Amino acid sequence: MLRSIACLVCLSWVGQVRADPPPRKLPTAAYPAAARAEFEEAMRSEDAGDNQRAYNSYNASSELSKQANTAFNLGRLYLRQELTEAAIVAFEDYLRIANKAADGPVVQKLIADLKRMPPSVRIGGDAMSVDEPDALILVDGVVVGHSPVSIQPSVGTHHVERITRSTYAQSSFEANVGAISYEQVSVLESQPGNFILSSPDDQRWHDGKTGFQTNLRYDLPVGAYRSMGPPAARFCNALEFKIAPPPAITHVYARFVRDDTAKCTRVRDVRVQALIVGPP
Repeated sequence: MLRSIACLVCLSWVGQVRADPPPRKLPTAAYPAAARAEFEEAMRSEDAGDNQRAYNSYNASSELSKQANTAFNLGRLYLRQELTEAAIVAFEDYLRIANKAADGPVVQKLIADLKRMPPSVRIGGDAMSVDEPDALILVDGVVVGHSPVSIQPSVGTHHVERITRSTYAQSSFEANVGAISYEQVSVLESQPGNFILSSPDDQRWHDGKTGFQTNLRYDLPVGAYRSMGPPAARFCNALEFKIAPPPAITHVYARFVRDDTAKCTRVRDVRVQALIVGPP
């Protein structure tokens, strides 16, 4: 059996703007000369499209003198780059430093809007992926569509899989508040088989003559299976499923969570489905 190699690449998803940055602020008379110089250099770098240099200069200015307008401009710089969580922190810093700012209510509303903004993720085989009607995408064990597919997952870590008739790849991605990303799940080698045990938790064991391993595609004979885990470390409860006849691929999603009180691993959130995937 050939192993698959999954590649996960997080790229900026060009073409969508989630929130318009507010107008940039200027340095005030409260800025010391050195801090003002760094601030003005940051603005010039922004105008030239050099976001990294702008970020460095704003931070240098802030280290020389903590000023509200520096925090504000850092927030809008993060927002322009779709770094929503960092933008929220910077705008909150602005409100802490300028707690009586005239635009305080406006910035508070902006922060509230950003915190409600869901992640937006596009998943496919590569950064230039076109329609792949024979490639299924699953997130946390649920089929979300054919590759490429756009979703709005909850904030947090998610397990993603891409399945064709003869390949399998899996990885994980982090969905952050308001973030836009492209998650690439590609396969470099074929991996056929009629069974996938999917999980964000790595597990491998033998139960009698049957071997089980998470996040790997392989063959199991058609029939019913019930496993209590490895003989030396039995599960609290059994993993049970049936292998469907061909051409179906039996996909089993499960969580394996250690129960320290019971001193065993609990099998949770089990979902069994028979997937029909077209030719690659």
